[in-house]
Amino acid sequence: MSKIGRNEPCPCGSGKKYKKCCINKGVDNMPIPFSMTPPEIKESLSFKKYVIKHNSVELLKIFSLLQLLPKNQSKEFRLEDIQMTICRNLNSNNSEINYKELKNLIHKEYKYNYREDPCEAAFTENIMFFNGNNIVFPGMTNDSTVLNQNLLHSILFHDNDLLEIVKNKIKEGAFFILHLFNEIAKKIGYTRNIFEDNDWRGKIFFPSSSFLKEHSKYFEFSKEDIQRIYNNLKIKSDIIEEFTSSFSEIENSTFEANTLTLKPFIEYDNKFYLVMPCCQMACLNNFIIETLNKNNQKDLLSVSYRHIVQNETGKYLSSIWRQINTFQIPLLAVEEIKEAKHQLITSYFNIERLIAF
Repeated sequence: MSKIGRNEPCPCGSGKKYKKCCINKGVDNMPIPFSMTPPEIKESLSFKKYVIKHNSVELLKIFSLLQLLPKNQSKEFRLEDIQMTICRNLNSNNSEINYKELKNLIHKEYKYNYREDPCEAAFTENIMFFNGNNIVFPGMTNDSTVLNQNLLHSILFHDNDLLEIVKNKIKEGAFFILHLFNEIAKKIGYTRNIFEDNDWRGKIFFPSSSFLKEHSKYFEFSKEDIQRIYNNLKIKSDIIEEFTSSFSEIENSTFEANTLTLKPFIEYDNKFYLVMPCCQMACLNNFIIETLNKNNQKDLLSVSYRHIVQNETGKYLSSIWRQINTFQIPLLAVEEIKEAKHQLITSYFNIERLIAF
């Protein structure tokens, strides 16, 4: 039986913090109820009504920007639910948004989400690509940046038997995503490897209204904007379509399985909107894996990726092998150690787990 923390959700199910609900009702030692079935996540009707009455496009851009604030990194699931509600209720209403009113409503309707945990990843990280260093946003997924860096390395910089058409498509998709997000990061003023402790079960952070107005425009793109990016990067295909969720996909999504986390753009009123920027690494990983699967190339990637993992692991373990080799060890034992080294490197890693997350 565990004692209930003052700031934990009250076990009565009210949704309030324990200290603001049943702390004085003699339930201090009540066991926190546990169910094998997670609670159902329901759409906030109050927020849905608010979206319908206000400028939904401006709301989309505001909550895209809120995702790219360090204080909100661990609140990704709440922001994801908010964006899905907006996408399902897009409208041409131009009613002005009162930021204080919006902030109060969000703090009331989206107090916490049971899926959220403290973040272990940095808020911004770095990926090296053909255009040099790129600031990236790993979101709540730990080691996602390293995983994608190794994937791109094994596909585009390592000898392999992958089809050239597949490699070119992955190159274009990665180029597009890395460049676009890097430009957004620089406009906001971010550098790589930012880490900030955040109140992971606290309120969604809202900056000043002037900050929102200045930076929320970075998440809207005309078709001419996208074409300029294509021309600049020499992208020949309409690659943004690979990262764009259709409205039928959004309608068929659930709050537990949201298409926007894997394809974070939508197209509305002849413009593109980046709806889930915090899922950059997840969408890049999904794009790579889907491209390989569609062309039956994943097994070939596994061979190349295994070599990358072995090489990287060998670098970290080489000092250990050197220390072992300095001892007077019988020849038979040396061979056994070499075999153990090989087995460790080749079997410690689950290649399937390391390719996709």
